[in-house]
Amino acid sequence: MSEAELHVLRARLRGGILNKARRGELVISPPVGLIYNCEGALVLDPDKHVQQCLRLLFETFRSTGSAMATVKAFQRQGLQFPRRVRTGAHKGDLVWAALGHTQVSSVCARGRACLDHATTVGADREGDGSVARHHPTMGQDMESPWTHMRSRLQRQKRLSV
Repeated sequence: MSEAELHVLRARLRGGILNKARRGELVISPPVGLIYNCEGALVLDPDKHVQQCLRLLFETFRSTGSAMATVKAFQRQGLQFPRRVRTGAHKGDLVWAALGHTQVSSVCARGRACLDHATTVGADREGDGSVARHHPTMGQDMESPWTHMRSRLQRQKRLSV
């Protein structure tokens, strides 16, 4: 295949994904801290321990200023971070393990993308464009830390290049 054909193919695949998202049919695997409820809406994990760990992650990131420093702070304190098993016999189970740099970055980047997705799907499903009204903790409590972390990581990436 020529490079032009690959470009067209990639653009068509991306267009299909975007159309599916607009229709509210795109199901993405959310990061830890967000889950789908029985109606199919993206909401905060009801497990209070998971919510506490996520808040601690955001607070630590805000105070240290970097993903690696956040990981080191968790290691110094001997803290573990939740993960959801995505495949296999234990799919959906919550497991606890050491926090890694890629997980901090993933929670940041994917968490914000999932909140954006929830806003789009919620607006389509509810008709009023506001997920925050229907999920107050998602709109107020969690959106700003994800935004803060993502912008901070993007600035660090630009400076390192």
